[in-house]
Amino acid sequence: TRYGTVTGVQTCALPISSKCQDQSLVLIDGYPAFEKAKDASAWAKKLGLVKPLFIVNQADMDAPFVRALRNLKDVRLLALEGLNVYSLLQARHVVLTAAAKDAIEQRFSV
Repeated sequence: TRYGTVTGVQTCALPISSKCQDQSLVLIDGYPAFEKAKDASAWAKKLGLVKPLFIVNQADMDAPFVRALRNLKDVRLLALEGLNVYSLLQARHVVLTAAAKDAIEQRFSV
């Protein structure tokens, strides 16, 4: 019996699609302009984010907003290049910028 193979593209596309249907995928238009963890926490609570996964470009890992997010307890940061199914399934909300969305679409276009 032959089984169909599932590529990495298809494997990551399913959880992303699921997050869209559940309305737990959040698109932001850029990083907010604050540097303190307290402000980042208030912003996340205002959006209703629970255990969010922020997908950011590798170049943005040292941005002030991303550094503020690193200090929050239930927030996970993941570089776009390290995107994986396990992290997507573990996150209750997935947050990404429009630039990251475009990079994901380009990476997973078949």
